[in-house]
Amino acid sequence: MRRLVIVGVIGLILLISACGKNKTENPAPVDTVVENSIGVWSVQDIRSVAQNLVRDMLAENWLSRYQEENLRKPVLMIAGIQNLTDEHIAVENLEREISRELLRSGQVRFTALREDRPIQEVTEEDAEADIEPAAADYAIKGIIQRVGNTSDNVRSKLYQTEITLVEMMSGTAVHRGSYTLQIQVNRIQEN
Repeated sequence: MRRLVIVGVIGLILLISACGKNKTENPAPVDTVVENSIGVWSVQDIRSVAQNLVRDMLAENWLSRYQEENLRKPVLMIAGIQNLTDEHIAVENLEREISRELLRSGQVRFTALREDRPIQEVTEEDAEADIEPAAADYAIKGIIQRVGNTSDNVRSKLYQTEITLVEMMSGTAVHRGSYTLQIQVNRIQEN
């Protein structure tokens, strides 16, 4: 009888200690959860990230302040979004989707991407002047990084996309936004 009580107490202690190990104090906030069999960004993921980042950006007061001071819509450009993960993410597609969402809003104008500009003969002087579009009032810079558990043996992956909107004249940041995407990885069982 005494042995049974000791075994029961030890079992209870092991059960309580096992339950406490998996507890996380501050789970990462997740904006979107997407189920995906291979764990890579889809077209819908890129569109969702772009739409949410743009919605957040346009809701800030920098836009109304600029329009009041200058009596026109601001001109934006994408200075670049950098993929800091070790995975392939179609950053160019994300940049295009952000510019598309900004144009659709009707609240801003957007500089043409270099590859969208008309082809013309370029002199050396033109090439030097074309390094940075002078018409842009603001530039968008950003990063994509994996957050949370980054091992290969995971059921979901968290990606955080952060963007900063920088005023070109002063070099000051007028908006910082982020969006977290969780991709559920449904691994196929091999028989």
